[in-house]
Amino acid sequence: MAMRPPGLLREPHHGGHVMNIGMIGAGNIAGTVGVLWAASGHAIRFGARHPEQLGPLLARAGHGATAGTPEEAASFGEVVR
Repeated sequence: MAMRPPGLLREPHHGGHVMNIGMIGAGNIAGTVGVLWAASGHAIRFGARHPEQLGPLLARAGHGATAGTPEEAASFGEVVR
């Protein structure tokens, strides 16, 4: 299997299906967990009161990570944390 850079995965490492995960919040815990899930190939939407300030977090999470309001994150996710 060819190695892909973290954050650019299309399929999860574990062989399961790709999930849309809505993260309510973008602090230390939600940010870390969201980055790890994004690196595993899942699509993440971080919901925050000021989504325009999440550029550095989105850069760490890589492909598949977006920012929006908490309501948008809840609507986006098959799983909401």
